[in-house]
Amino acid sequence: YQLHAPDEEVPFSDTMGVLKDLQAEGKVLHVGLSNVSVAELEEALTVMPIVSVQNRCNPFDLCAWDDGIIAACERHGLGFLPYSPVGGSYGKGDVASDITLNEIGAAHDASPFEVALAWLLAQSPTMLPIPGASRISSAVSSARASELLLTAEDQGRLQQAFPTS
Repeated sequence: YQLHAPDEEVPFSDTMGVLKDLQAEGKVLHVGLSNVSVAELEEALTVMPIVSVQNRCNPFDLCAWDDGIIAACERHGLGFLPYSPVGGSYGKGDVASDITLNEIGAAHDASPFEVALAWLLAQSPTMLPIPGASRISSAVSSARASELLLTAEDQGRLQQAFPTS
């Protein structure tokens, strides 16, 4: 079960208590959290095991590094599921037109979207981007990104363009 977002009108500990009860009743096997802070993740972990965190993350939205949630997932051995990894509906144009992503893509016969996904995958062993696709060709392209091996030079250029630390 992936909790989409904490309800600001309900104490987070209450929400986690209900999820723990559902798990104890056998209605939920695993619990993940979406749109949470490090503090909320740490609080949740005092109540029950958590397996994943799903927050927005892409080359143009680096908040997940800035706020420490990726580092927290790494520390606790949790999957990090970046949503909108190629910008989402409103940010995909930024990815499509980015010079660095396009130049690296051209060198690997890959789209800038594939490069963005490959870059995310290379950032952390806990990273599993969840791109959406409305066309079969987009789904195939996203899958191809897992086979794209970025060179050390590529990684350096991407780190300079999209600093995560």
